[in-house]
Amino acid sequence: MSSPPAEPDGPTPPLQLLRRWSRTILPWIFVAVGVAWIASSLQQRAMPRGEPAPPFVVEQWRDLGPFELEAQRGKIVVLNFWASWCPPCRAEAPVLARAHARLEEEGAGQVLGLAVDPRSLPAADGLGMRYPHAVAPRELTERYGVEMLPTTIVVGPDGRVVRSFVGAVDDEDMDEAIAGAR
Repeated sequence: MSSPPAEPDGPTPPLQLLRRWSRTILPWIFVAVGVAWIASSLQQRAMPRGEPAPPFVVEQWRDLGPFELEAQRGKIVVLNFWASWCPPCRAEAPVLARAHARLEEEGAGQVLGLAVDPRSLPAADGLGMRYPHAVAPRELTERYGVEMLPTTIVVGPDGRVVRSFVGAVDDEDMDEAIAGAR
């Protein structure tokens, strides 16, 4: 019977160390770079704070007549781009409904749901979205830089973006954004 090859005494040759390092450490470096790139790209997709909100008119709304953003000067407008098949969109619906109720009760503004998929509109009531909804025209989503759902943009009374969110918004962030818009 032959015995296994003997381990060499002394340091491992540099080439073997390099191979071992490239198999164990290098993949983690790629993962870290990928995560950093995704995080930075998410931050860049939302409308920048202080920018004028692009004007728009949407003619056909559920529970609302024609809507023109420019006509809302002096009010807070929360634009929420969503779809019924988007789990974070569904999860944030109660937050937006509460924000809409407060804004409407105070006469300070409103939340508007902008569905990117027309098949989502019938789901709005079942999700407790008690605020006006419309289908977002493609040019509107492009003008607002919507690339991920949900995207929520808070427009202040002066027509400028106060805050924008990519991903589900919670009560604390929404309250803070509305307070910052006042």
